[in-house]
Amino acid sequence: MQTALLLPVIMTVFLVGIHAASMAHAGHVASVVAHRGARVAAETAGRPAGILAALNEMERVSHDLRGRPPTSLGVRFDQSTVVTEVRLEVSAAVPFLGRSVLRTARVSREDFLWLQDR
Repeated sequence: MQTALLLPVIMTVFLVGIHAASMAHAGHVASVVAHRGARVAAETAGRPAGILAALNEMERVSHDLRGRPPTSLGVRFDQSTVVTEVRLEVSAAVPFLGRSVLRTARVSREDFLWLQDR
């Protein structure tokens, strides 16, 4: 009788722990991907080819760390910064908990001065 009452509680705690670990891993991967993409985009000083290079780098890093493609990637340039957004989804171990992780990174753009402009 006690086992029949305790087993669902133990299984719920176990599945919530698995889900929390999966979300923590996805959050870490999303953070690394966002920072790497922002760094690559900042190094290109906002050129259109740099945006494509940043998106390709973000997908490559995500694949290397997790093996699943991100749900969405975004690169945005402000006046002096680059902002990247990464959203990853995880498998639902517990259906009533969240399934996606969103991380952003902000890096200052690198502005290069030619020798004659200094």
